[in-house]
Amino acid sequence: MKKPENLTKKRVILLVISLLLIANTLALYTVVSANDAQKKYRPVIGGIEAEVYWNWFQNPECTLTFHAQNSQGAEGMVSAGHCADYTNGRSVRQPYGANNEIGVVNGYSEYSDSMFIDLNPGIHGAGKVLHLYNGYAQQLPVYNYISWNSMIAYWDAYSSYTVYKTGWRTGTTAGQLQAYYYVYYNGPGELLHMVYIATTYSYYGDSGAPVYFVYYDEPDGEGAPYARGVGMISGGLYSSPIVISTTSINYYNNVHFLDYWGYPWG
Repeated sequence: MKKPENLTKKRVILLVISLLLIANTLALYTVVSANDAQKKYRPVIGGIEAEVYWNWFQNPECTLTFHAQNSQGAEGMVSAGHCADYTNGRSVRQPYGANNEIGVVNGYSEYSDSMFIDLNPGIHGAGKVLHLYNGYAQQLPVYNYISWNSMIAYWDAYSSYTVYKTGWRTGTTAGQLQAYYYVYYNGPGELLHMVYIATTYSYYGDSGAPVYFVYYDEPDGEGAPYARGVGMISGGLYSSPIVISTTSINYYNNVHFLDYWGYPWG
């Protein structure tokens, strides 16, 4: 039986439109594989795996936070200080393996559970975070960072927003900020300063994961997405991770986070 000509034409038109939409989508995004956060990235960015070499049998794996510079102007990355046991000089690899060293630990703070990774010559970072969402991997530019004072002043608004974290172990998870503490007791001898509690699921290996909001250039949410840095996953398993604010890391570790254009914040 011959199909009506107008129906066939409509189907062809719809097929062409669908193919064009798929082509445009693939041009914008890279399809996510299970180990996107464990791949090698150069320049290095937030949300990807890093290995800290202690000795031949202890090499904890954590997640890089944000691009930064220290008080001497050296370029580096931030991650969770407990990953290096708060010890300077330890080698950091991305991804794991002796041939992938990106720098060494050169500065840390127990109050903010943070460490500064001084990047080796020839290794550079970028003001981006890996964002694994809706089946796609994006490298979101980080436009700026939200200070502790600003967050607390507008807490009712910020705590209603969706917040994200990307860690190499559990990828990108979404949640909300539930509470904040100027001083947070995290066990014997562990007093963390300027802390949020979030509902972004995390697990071992996600320590150091960047925590951020996602915004769009256009008010209708259809523009290019970008990130605003909130903090770093320090600990806490499952649905109540501890988030160290960007201000705490800035102040106690004496570093400045760098945005997408290389401008220092904090």
